[in-house]
Amino acid sequence: MANVAFLGTGIMGTAMIRNFLKGGHNVVAYNRTTEKARPLEADGARIAETAREAVAGADLIMSMIIDDNASRACWTGPDGALAGELAPGTLAIESSSVSRDWVLELGSAATGAGLHFMDCPVAGRPDVAEAGELVVFAGGDPDHIDGARPILEAISKTVTRFGPLGAGISYKLIYNTTGAIQVAALAEGMYACEVVGIDLEVAAAAFTNGATGSPHVSRHSKYMAFNAHEDP
Repeated sequence: MANVAFLGTGIMGTAMIRNFLKGGHNVVAYNRTTEKARPLEADGARIAETAREAVAGADLIMSMIIDDNASRACWTGPDGALAGELAPGTLAIESSSVSRDWVLELGSAATGAGLHFMDCPVAGRPDVAEAGELVVFAGGDPDHIDGARPILEAISKTVTRFGPLGAGISYKLIYNTTGAIQVAALAEGMYACEVVGIDLEVAAAAFTNGATGSPHVSRHSKYMAFNAHEDP
């Protein structure tokens, strides 16, 4: 059982926190809008007013935040995590989809504060997060990553190390770009099918079940066939 300080209680963060709790870990949660974190009290989390307060006594600090600016505020702001009382060797993970430059800057600051810092962005939609089956793309010292694996089991099905600090977020951004290109190519193909009069439901099934198939193709071809796109 670990003491987890979790920064960010959006859709993904909330699902991850609940799985940490189900895994038997203690969680102190912080969100910049405190009231949005309150529902987690019913699940057993304690809500902190500041990130600095949240990290007191933590074995692992983890964040899932929207962008660089939010991450900077939560980690290095006046009441940020790095301003707290932190034991040397505390595990620290940035799991947000932020920039590589910021990960490296934050890593330098966290390492300077004596933390074992890793960048571990994740792949998986909210339903995957709720199921505790996220895929973790890790960057950092292999010993630090191995030290975090037993705790990360509560939220993920695999943890893959891609290299030193910054490699996790680098791969995540490459992964996202590759997926986006695949969806764009699929859209061109589906549009061409529409132009020549091919039934889009038939085309979607054929794209999915042929050599062109992938989870991306399976999911998005259905949206295209039935004109049921999510808001971009």
